[in-house]
Amino acid sequence: MRIADFPESTSYENAYIPLDIDGATYKTSVDNITPNIANNVSTTSEGYVWAARQGKLLKDRIDENTQGIAESNGVVTTGIIVKNDPWTLYQSRNNNTDTLYYPRNAKEILITVEALSYNNFIFNAVYVPGAFSGTVNLQVAGWSSTTYGSSWYYIPVNSITRAIGSVGGSHSDDSIKTKVYYR
Repeated sequence: MRIADFPESTSYENAYIPLDIDGATYKTSVDNITPNIANNVSTTSEGYVWAARQGKLLKDRIDENTQGIAESNGVVTTGIIVKNDPWTLYQSRNNNTDTLYYPRNAKEILITVEALSYNNFIFNAVYVPGAFSGTVNLQVAGWSSTTYGSSWYYIPVNSITRAIGSVGGSHSDDSIKTKVYYR
């Protein structure tokens, strides 16, 4: 019997199919040769195959999400997007007189100021290149307390030349150390 000779059926229950093995004809239940088809995305049992329709639906969802990601990597219209990679040390100085620079490809700059001659304080400030034009005085620290009095530090950053000047402020001196990190 050929497959074309079988009558059409809408159900596999109690259905058999002939098998030709080395010239002998056997019959077997259709349940033995048809796979268990899972037409969903929640089946976790062994012995099931996935319906192709579910693969197409999943691909469509991935494509929609990928398109959204590609669009969000375009022009930023609100806020500032920064990377969350580790910081890389670019330059440092052991005195407060040398001019430091930040790299042209930096998305964020971290400036660390060590005021070791004044109570061993270490201060950090983050600068985002392109957020301002010209020279800005980036406030590194400022406080007022009954123990240490009032103090403040700032550092000039020039967005055009990428220069980072000497730390100024109420207790600045030549012993201040500065490090410039970027990412």
